[in-house]
Amino acid sequence: MANIIDYLSWRGDLSLSNDPINEIDGAILARLAYMRYEKINIKKNESLYSALKTILSLPNIENIQLIEGDSSLMKTIIGTKRFSSFVIINYTNEIDEKTQTQFSAITLLEKESKTLFVLFRGTDNTLVGWKEDFNMAFSTPLIGQIKAVDYLTKMSSTIENNSIIVSGHSKGGNLAVFASSFVDKKVQDKIEVVFNFDGPGFDERTIKEKGYEAICSRIKTFVPQSSVVGMLLEHEEKYTVVHSENISIMQHDIYSWSLLANHFIHLDTVDNSSRFIDYTLKTWLKSMDEDEREKLIDGVYSVMVESNAKTLKELKENWLKSSKGIIKATINLDSETKKAVSSALSSLLKSSKFALTTIVDKPKK
Repeated sequence: MANIIDYLSWRGDLSLSNDPINEIDGAILARLAYMRYEKINIKKNESLYSALKTILSLPNIENIQLIEGDSSLMKTIIGTKRFSSFVIINYTNEIDEKTQTQFSAITLLEKESKTLFVLFRGTDNTLVGWKEDFNMAFSTPLIGQIKAVDYLTKMSSTIENNSIIVSGHSKGGNLAVFASSFVDKKVQDKIEVVFNFDGPGFDERTIKEKGYEAICSRIKTFVPQSSVVGMLLEHEEKYTVVHSENISIMQHDIYSWSLLANHFIHLDTVDNSSRFIDYTLKTWLKSMDEDEREKLIDGVYSVMVESNAKTLKELKENWLKSSKGIIKATINLDSETKKAVSSALSSLLKSSKFALTTIVDKPKK
């Protein structure tokens, strides 16, 4: 079935003034936050298309793109006029192993309407990035979430604009919602819509905050039918289920989402596999307090770090060398951490067994 690249081939000749931003555009922009702008020198107010062309000209582009499909998306975009009036106002990319923070965002200006598009990158392939995601299970706000609030606040004052559209995929969707919830009211009032594509939710304290309640009606959340990432933690906003051609966790890939004209193919609800995982994980997390969650996640991460890999790709490509470090680190875990990991795994097994007996009758959200 058709995907976001096909959409550009069909409708890329339509300007935003003739056909306003829709959910497919929001997904494309969210994906654009992942392009490797850090590999090039961006000029002040450089056009988006110029930057994409420079990225595509890099000699090792196929190896440095984060996922397959990014090159095709860039090539297709620059052959259309859909986003031709966009210029880059700012780009930032930070990775801090000490604070376990991976933060990247880009701000675009659509010159005709003077609309700002603030786009947050999701998790990259670094171990630090994935550790930060897991930290959401026991710590809020994360440093990345605080940075997102500061970034959106700063970008809102860079230029006089009519409105702001915020978007992100995966962790980027979480950052988009969090930032939009906790900026000052004068900034929040400018936000037209917040697109969240399969981004995890928040703890119960966050979704009860006034800022979150104020922006909630402007949040548009989309998850695939077997969503795992997007169903994590809590969502107060309504979400739309879309059809993906992939299976299981691979549905997290936006390129697999099916569409028709200017909207995704919507489904009535997530499927049983998503509900099973959602129910299992939430039951499991509730069985542990925040300290227990932190010990589990820190323990697993400390083992992964001993592989000396910086990215998941390195971990996979050098699996033999990495496995030796992982095995050694596992053996050397202190008794308290080993006990925490063992207890957590036992609790997970119990949660999954309970979910199997109840999930079929569990009402949809």
